[in-house]
Amino acid sequence: MKEKYEWTEMYKEFAEVALNKIFDTLYMAYKGDKSPAEIKKASDYYPFMKSFLRCGLVGWCMEIIFTAANSLRRRDYTLKGCTSLWMFPIYGSASFLIPLFRLLKKTSVWIRGCIYMLLFFFAEFLSGSFLQKRELCPWDYNRSKWNINRVIRLDYAPIWFLAGLFFEHFTTKKH
Repeated sequence: MKEKYEWTEMYKEFAEVALNKIFDTLYMAYKGDKSPAEIKKASDYYPFMKSFLRCGLVGWCMEIIFTAANSLRRRDYTLKGCTSLWMFPIYGSASFLIPLFRLLKKTSVWIRGCIYMLLFFFAEFLSGSFLQKRELCPWDYNRSKWNINRVIRLDYAPIWFLAGLFFEHFTTKKH
C-alpha cells in the first residue's frame, strides 16, 4: 500500500512541477516583464504543453465518439456522446508517454499495443481510484462482470490497445 502511495505522490509532484513551469511561461509572456531569453528558457516546456493539450482534446473527442456510438446499443439514435472535465487531464497525461512511443516505434505493433494497453489500464486504475475516493469518478463499471474495483473493465482491452496505437501515431507523426 505504501508503494502505491509513493508512486502517486511522485507522479503528482512531477505533474505539479511541469504544470507550474507551463503556467509560469504563459504568465511571463502575458505580463511582458521578462526578457526574451528568460521566456525562451521557461518555454522549453511549450512542446510538452502543446502535446498535453492536444492529447486532452483528442481523448475528449474519442470518448464522445465512443459514448455516442455506444448509444446505438440502447437504440438511442440521437447519438449523444458525453465526457467529463476530469477526463481532460487524464487523456492529456498520454503526452507523458511520447518518449516511450518514440522508443518503441520499431517494435512489433502487437508488443507496442499490449504495452500501451497495460499502461492505459494502469492510468485508468490510478485516476479512477483517486477520483472514486473523492466521489468524483465520472465512470462506474460496476455493471460489468469484467470490472476491477469498478474503475477498469478488462473487456476494454482491445479499445485501449487501439487507443494506445492511435495516440502513438497522433503524437509522433511529423506535422
